[in-house]
Amino acid sequence: MRIRSSALNSRCLDTLRAKARTLQCARRYSSSADVDPIASNNKFLNFFFHHPNSPRGRGVAPQSTAVQVPEDDRRGIDLRRGADMSRFPVLLPLPSEEELATFKMIPTLTAPSTLKMYIELAKGRLTVLNVLGAMTGVALCPLPTTVPVLLATAAGTALCSAAANTINQISEVPYDAQMSRTRMRPIVRRHIKPLHAATFATVTGIVGPAMLWHLASPMAGAIGAGTMLLYAFVYTPLKRRSVLNTWVGSVVGAAPPVLGWAAVGGAVVPSAVHPVLLYAPPVSWQWVQDVMLWLETSLPFVHSAAGWPFANGNPLGAAMLFAFMFSWQFPHFNPLAHFTRDGYAIAGYRMLAVTNPAMNARVSLRHSVLLCVMSSALIPLSGLTTWTFALTSAIPNAVFLHGAFQFWRTRSDKNARWLFHISLAYLPVLFGLMMYHKEGTEWMQSIKSVFNEEEEKTVATRT
Repeated sequence: MRIRSSALNSRCLDTLRAKARTLQCARRYSSSADVDPIASNNKFLNFFFHHPNSPRGRGVAPQSTAVQVPEDDRRGIDLRRGADMSRFPVLLPLPSEEELATFKMIPTLTAPSTLKMYIELAKGRLTVLNVLGAMTGVALCPLPTTVPVLLATAAGTALCSAAANTINQISEVPYDAQMSRTRMRPIVRRHIKPLHAATFATVTGIVGPAMLWHLASPMAGAIGAGTMLLYAFVYTPLKRRSVLNTWVGSVVGAAPPVLGWAAVGGAVVPSAVHPVLLYAPPVSWQWVQDVMLWLETSLPFVHSAAGWPFANGNPLGAAMLFAFMFSWQFPHFNPLAHFTRDGYAIAGYRMLAVTNPAMNARVSLRHSVLLCVMSSALIPLSGLTTWTFALTSAIPNAVFLHGAFQFWRTRSDKNARWLFHISLAYLPVLFGLMMYHKEGTEWMQSIKSVFNEEEEKTVATRT
């Protein structure tokens, strides 16, 4: 009997395509694993891509390659002699080799592979940067510390970062699968189960803040827990709703130095015991003295640093570290979002680089100017560094500002990449200069004393 209904023809055609695609994919992977693809279907993953409109995933066949349907595979449709086989195309689309490489059998997790999965869930590089930021806050705080506090701060910061990043990846699996930059993450590849990842996030999310609270300081534990919750449950869902997600993410990125500052006992909130201290520049200009006097009389808990002990953990120092890291996030992330904006648009993320590229570049330039202002005046005023830092930071600030200006002027991918790479070098250079010019650390005086001793010895031997 000939199939006369067009609806039945269409349904049979869809069945044939799905069967051919599944069998072909199963044969490729069964040939290497020596298993029967029909008898062991439960050992193979679903060869489909995640789709944002379906939590279970919807079949999306990339139109890239094709394969000839074997003759025996056509027997799935009961067509008698005389059927019109021209309605059933011989060539059917299949995923490309690169796309098929992401769909493999779930590997058995060993101890090394499990550790590797945990590092990928924690976004290892980002976690290392957060730990280095916390260590910078510890180093710039004038209060002394101990090795146990230092280790607890590093470990607690790493665990908080790992928990936040893991929750982020669990929440964004269907969207990460659509971006080339994130499609190889372990949950997307199904190398680790979501329940396993959630257990890892729960353990690290509890141990990290507890370690900071008990072994460092309660303020450090509160900052770690608050930052973790803000990233996982505010920033992550906000990425698909508003461009303000970048500002919320910048708050999260600016927290590690303040966490390190608080871990060693540095004050974060001004009070009568820990007032805001201002370190005036070493000049005798009258207008500078007038401004300092006006600030002391107009603002509460604001005093001149003269007459106060140096090692008191000035709250203004913590505020300047936070402001510096907050402003750095924009000329760092906005160029990255600019040259990867196509991926963000496909995944449905509300990024300023997608909705308003001109404003995205302007925001980068504005915060680059703010970084120069902070380096030239506000950071030395807070007592984090001496006023010599304003001079030595001029060259990296000029290079950074020039890159931001070029990105704002042209908005090209080339200048966006250039500014992104400059931002990666700018942060460690500026932090290194801050440590070199740290207030109370007389590096130059120590070097000069060494040279003076050598000269005195040389003169003594000659005489």
